[in-house]
Amino acid sequence: MQRFEDVFGKYIEKNCYNAPLRESEVVGLQIATEDNAIRVALSSPCIIPYSAIAEAQRILSMNLSARSVAISARYPSELLGPEAFSLVIDYLKAANVPVNGFFRRAEIAYDNGNFMVKLPEQTVTFLEPLALPGKIAAQAEALFGIRPQVSFIPVPDYELKPIDPRPTVVDDYIPETPPIPEEAPPWEDATPLSKPLQEESAFAPAAPKTSPKPHTPKREKADTPYEESSKKPVIKAVKVTRCEDVKRWLSSKADYLLFDSGQGTGKTFDWKLLEDAEHSGRPYFLAGGLNLDNMEEALRVLHPYCMDVSSGAETDGYKDLEKMRMLTRLCRKWQ
Repeated sequence: MQRFEDVFGKYIEKNCYNAPLRESEVVGLQIATEDNAIRVALSSPCIIPYSAIAEAQRILSMNLSARSVAISARYPSELLGPEAFSLVIDYLKAANVPVNGFFRRAEIAYDNGNFMVKLPEQTVTFLEPLALPGKIAAQAEALFGIRPQVSFIPVPDYELKPIDPRPTVVDDYIPETPPIPEEAPPWEDATPLSKPLQEESAFAPAAPKTSPKPHTPKREKADTPYEESSKKPVIKAVKVTRCEDVKRWLSSKADYLLFDSGQGTGKTFDWKLLEDAEHSGRPYFLAGGLNLDNMEEALRVLHPYCMDVSSGAETDGYKDLEKMRMLTRLCRKWQ
């Protein structure tokens, strides 16, 4: 049985993935040439942070020019415990299940196949319609082979640990990538891989000498006198729902146009609506739901002057330094 490092080590620098992932055994490898997809099944004696798997998927997809790379891992059932609960939540976050932030103050205990999760009373009330216990149990079963019982226990807010309001740089980040397949079948007939690493540029685009004034999303009226009198570059935010929204502002006196799906909704819009902006030659900012999962596609089909990323560079509501670095590398690759 080959280790992950033996099969894929030449395509990933060692500092880009952690030791448990490197030492995991590859129990299945499938390469679908018709859709250029790679699936890897691992068996690991210790828990691999989801962040390490997601980063490995991203780098392998880029370096092997694969449409998608899916890495799934299975763990011994005896590892099921509080640490495993955190891993399960990470997987659910990646699958866009609305769990982000709800368990930051949770106190988790595991006993004889049961997860007891203490949460603030108001949080439990809010989560009731979401049927999260069943989703958590199903994801745990996919990872550990045992379906636990999950109970949310409401407790007064003061009984739980407070949240440190200070932003911190975290070692683990959770890229917003497609969920890893639940099953890890023992695929056979591994196919050898060969492709050199792609180099990325060492320089980012030069920044303007004067920092642009942050936009005010609520301003939907015509250009104001401020844009002529401030002597500062101005960004005009435009909510895009149809082609006319773009055409209307191409003659604006603002220095830059910022095309967004709304006022901080964190959702993308149909980029085909920017065809007129692309042909106009005006520098514009692209915003709206940009993250590690769609940034490269946006840069492939569009030519924005700047990418505006907010929630896509965060983990649990705080800016994530490692995510910022990864987003910057993607931008440099396409400059």
